[in-house]
Order: sequence, then C-alpha cells, then structure tokens
Amino acid sequence: MTQTPTALDVARKALELADAKPDYVYEPPIEGGSCYYVHRDDEGDPIPGKGCLFGQALAALGVSVDQSHEHNSISSVMADEFDVDLRDPISKAMDRAQAEQDSRKPWGEAAAILRRLVPQVDAIAAVTA
Repeated sequence: MTQTPTALDVARKALELADAKPDYVYEPPIEGGSCYYVHRDDEGDPIPGKGCLFGQALAALGVSVDQSHEHNSISSVMADEFDVDLRDPISKAMDRAQAEQDSRKPWGEAAAILRRLVPQVDAIAAVTA
C-alpha cells in the first residue's frame, strides 16, 4: 500500500488474516504479556509473520510499527501515526478485537466485531458515494 491506511483498511486486512487463520491463538513473546505488533529476533530485527493480528495487518499493508507503540491499543497507534480519530467506530471495534485476542481468543472469534461492523460501513459508503 502506497497511501496512508485508514482504520477501515486495517480492519479489512485484519479480517482477511483472521479468516485465513480463524483458529490461531496469538501468544505474545513474553508469557502473560499483551500484544506485540512486531516480534523481534535476538538482534532486534523483525520476524516476518509474527506479531499480533493488527501488527500483521499493518505489515501486510506495508506499514512498519515503531517499537515505541508496543502495548498501545491499535486505535492509539492509528491516531498517533495516521491521525485517525480515536472515536471512530472502526477504531473502537479494532480495540475490542485486540482485547479479545489478548485474552487468548482465536483470531476468528476475536475478529467477530469487525466481521459485523465492516460490511455495514462498506454498505453506507456505497450508498453515499
């Protein structure tokens, strides 16, 4: 992706990943820890294909997440990096999906709120276009 991603872009990509691996249960690199957007090797280099649902979604969209954002909500990352409104319904839904993931729910289950909300937003956009 060459343009700045919207919250909807990230949510769609997260849904795509969750649909590809619905039974996957994210495990942070530190036992009992929360979401890491990017997992790193001993040299500090990113490990491709590792990271939480939204870290992988951002990476798939060509966005690298700064280490300073680890443990921040996805809505905070989107607000800090891309000026997305924290009150945006998609951002709030992504936060809920992230919390579900962090409570060790499979990605398919964690992304359920996005699965309900994204088509509604798409339908509204189609009507207003």
